[in-house]
Amino acid sequence: MRIEAESRVAARLDELWALVDDLAALGGCMPGASDVRVTGPDRLEATLHQQVGPIGLTFQVHVRLAELDRPSRAVIEIDGEDRRLAARVHQHQEISFQPEGDGTLVRIVADVQVAGRLATFGQRVIEAKARELADGMIANIDALVQSRRAATSD
Repeated sequence: MRIEAESRVAARLDELWALVDDLAALGGCMPGASDVRVTGPDRLEATLHQQVGPIGLTFQVHVRLAELDRPSRAVIEIDGEDRRLAARVHQHQEISFQPEGDGTLVRIVADVQVAGRLATFGQRVIEAKARELADGMIANIDALVQSRRAATSD
């Protein structure tokens, strides 16, 4: 399924790219992420805790920065599995950045595929959860940039 989310963040392009270059910080912006580990110059692994309907899932995710087109976009591939529930997810995600006034419009377009027990939920439930995660990622990016800015102004 295709998911789109966008929001204006109060950050300059250089601040956003500094975040993309810091894989551990970028990984920490995934809603529900913990135990984020950088495993290579363009790869990380993390544990992702999510609730979908009545089911709690714990995915082990592998994230790869597949493509960087500075200053306008990044392409990220995410693969995850919850072995306990035999659920799998694959996501091809394009994050684009467009300057807008004193901030930046951040847009996420993702193709999400789910399999296993997770796929038994209806399309609407899965789509709503995927959109919630994309919106949460943008909000977390904005919050992290703001906290970095506040830390450097002290």
